Amino acid sequence: MVDFKSSLRNSIAKLHPLKAAALILALLLYTGIVKRADPFVFRSALDVRSLTSITGTVASNPAKSASGRFYSMLFNAESVESAAGKAEAAGRIRMLIPAETVEALYPGKLFSLTGEAVPVEEGARLVCKGYTLDSAQSTASPERDGTLSLPQSSMPVFIAKDTSFSQWKNGLSRIRALFRLYLKRMLYAWGEAGGLVLALMSGSREYTDAALAEAFKNAGLAHILALSGMHLSLFISASSLAGVFAGKKLSALLSVILMCVFIWFAGATPSLVRAFLCLMIMFLTRLLWVYTYKSAALDCLCAAFIIQTAFLHADIYNPAFILSYAAVAGILILTPLISPFLHRILPSFAVSSAASSVSAWIFTAPICALLFGQITPGGIIASIIVTPVASLFFITGFVCALLCFIMPFLIPPLGVIIQVLYIILKYTVLFFGRFPPIVF
Repeated sequence: MVDFKSSLRNSIAKLHPLKAAALILALLLYTGIVKRADPFVFRSALDVRSLTSITGTVASNPAKSASGRFYSMLFNAESVESAAGKAEAAGRIRMLIPAETVEALYPGKLFSLTGEAVPVEEGARLVCKGYTLDSAQSTASPERDGTLSLPQSSMPVFIAKDTSFSQWKNGLSRIRALFRLYLKRMLYAWGEAGGLVLALMSGSREYTDAALAEAFKNAGLAHILALSGMHLSLFISASSLAGVFAGKKLSALLSVILMCVFIWFAGATPSLVRAFLCLMIMFLTRLLWVYTYKSAALDCLCAAFIIQTAFLHADIYNPAFILSYAAVAGILILTPLISPFLHRILPSFAVSSAASSVSAWIFTAPICALLFGQITPGGIIASIIVTPVASLFFITGFVCALLCFIMPFLIPPLGVIIQVLYIILKYTVLFFGRFPPIVF
């Protein structure tokens, strides 16, 4: 009888160093053997529970809460006040700002304001007056944005009753905020279709149809709404076309520049950073003439995981981070094993998409069951059918939005094209959204 420990030891010993390092790191982090060192832990001389005012900078894109009453965002604290006095502060808190304050500058959002409108975007320096939720309230609060909360993550939650604008962190933050606001106002003319284009281009989902967003979730297609590699592949394709005329080196440089601009504009979400790191590592290996082999893509993923966990500690326990790496790992590991079997029962053109969907689902299903208490087996078939339609919608929407940004008079005619594609995508997703998930 083969000794299990010896077999496991031999299997690990045969792993490529990068794969072994990533596997060991994941085991240490997610089994709780190693605790994450949080560089953004909130620090102040005043008791966080007694705070009445916090001054600082918005550190993430505002995300609307499930109830719609608040927008949630990370907030870099600089100074605080309470009845005991004033003090300097450092670290991050979770800031909740009322929807009427955040949406005051948004198109189609009408509120009666008593003061000036406040631009609430990443990089805005704000003075927020309100109160801190205690730990029990913040854990049970329905206003949370769905970020995974583990025992080692105890970020204070502050509800702002009154918010005033101070200044921008820098000129780039101001330009980014203006571009994002202009995009919202431009895409608002396309109605629900524009809302979905906005979500896919910037991660802002306040104009996404609620029923459609729920259908994406129920159908196991929530990853389509997340900013990820699908978005970056558009810039690589565009750069490749440019490379026909300008050469491969210029094409690679152009793709890197476009990806960096997109991440700056949309926000560095965990899945988007993962895709960017993987692509950058692959670019560098080719640039340096490093020998590549069949498992090079998996090695790039492992290297990206190590880098992201080393420098972006806040992402480690984020569900988007975990599911993104699990899905891609599943595709790279299982697709070659599943494809030969699927060739026997499916036409050739559907094998690649089906194998990727099945592989990603097998790796992510246990995680979804653990984090959310449900799995969506129907997502395998739904992903095969919906992903091409969603990709076409995103590419068309991006190109049309870019043209309208330059030539606004094209908004009405191009809006017709977007509406047609949106209707096809919407009813396809709503159909698959009718199949209930398995709840544990």
